[in-house]
Amino acid sequence: MRRQSLKKDVISYLGPNTAIEGEFHANGDIHIDGAFSGDVVCNGHVILGEGSQVSGVIRAASIYVAGTFSGRIDVSNLLEVAPTGHIDGDIKGAQLIVREGGIYKGNVTMDVIEASSLYEGSFQIMCP
Repeated sequence: MRRQSLKKDVISYLGPNTAIEGEFHANGDIHIDGAFSGDVVCNGHVILGEGSQVSGVIRAASIYVAGTFSGRIDVSNLLEVAPTGHIDGDIKGAQLIVREGGIYKGNVTMDVIEASSLYEGSFQIMCP
């Protein structure tokens, strides 16, 4: 998964110089370049850009981290840490790639069967 190949498909975007706290539910791809604290649930891809600072829990199909993340990640497919990426937390998923220069500190649970069942059933956006 490459950030460049996903950019055209991004449905939700949090830009730089923007900070949000709470829950983020999306049925499509998400790109975060700002600061976010809370839970992210996404049926698509999550891209954390180079300037991003994200903390909390992310559950997604695939995740690309080029910024800073702390918390827990549950990914059903691929988690890729870019050379500028930094993760401090626990990961549960099917596949992990840490590019040269990328930093990861935490526990990893690689379970293809459990990861593939993370998103069984239909996805529902929870809005007030």
